[in-house]
Amino acid sequence: MSGIHNSKMNFSKFYNRYSGQRCFILGGAPSLKNEQLELLKNEKVFICNKGFKALEIGLDHYDFYVLADASVARENYDQIETQINSPRFYSSSVARKVDFTHDYIKYIRGTGKPHVALPTSVEAGWGKVGTVVLDATILAYLMGFKEIYLLGTDLDYSANNTHFYPDDQREIRQRNIMNMKLVLRNLKGVSKQLALHNVIFRNLSQGFNHKNICPVDRLQNII
Repeated sequence: MSGIHNSKMNFSKFYNRYSGQRCFILGGAPSLKNEQLELLKNEKVFICNKGFKALEIGLDHYDFYVLADASVARENYDQIETQINSPRFYSSSVARKVDFTHDYIKYIRGTGKPHVALPTSVEAGWGKVGTVVLDATILAYLMGFKEIYLLGTDLDYSANNTHFYPDDQREIRQRNIMNMKLVLRNLKGVSKQLALHNVIFRNLSQGFNHKNICPVDRLQNII
């Protein structure tokens, strides 16, 4: 994985392409195993980081893949390189540190002071939001989706297992350093910004217990 590949793809063909449509963004939380993923059969679906593992628990397809974690990229390099079959969106950190040979769209994910103002382009980028699910949410907004729903986004690291698949050693260590206050603050900010832009945004995750942060609902009520 040397000599970083320079993708020639850009975001222009995706900008506002799905105007007025709805999408579902899947996180990796344990509650995803309890969702009726077969209901997503005809929906636009984003998966994030190791979200391809949801194919093992009932998800039958996905339309977009968002990768923000360079460690996930390295540890799952072969599978990501050869088996992802959708448009790929990689953070600037992944693009800088990992040499994938396939094409992808790079988005600028800041590492400095977080902010939640919605950007006008992927090139302009945005501040440190703290979770790939919010990266995917912002990408979905730029793609024109007017209904954005989260699944498997519990944002609760108090349980023994924090993902719908068995945690690896790095994920176990990360429980102690995950800045959940930052993530929840940015989720609340993004939710408010989306509302100002007339975008319906709901967290449908059964394990999400922060009802004061953003609007909630259940998958069965949406489909």
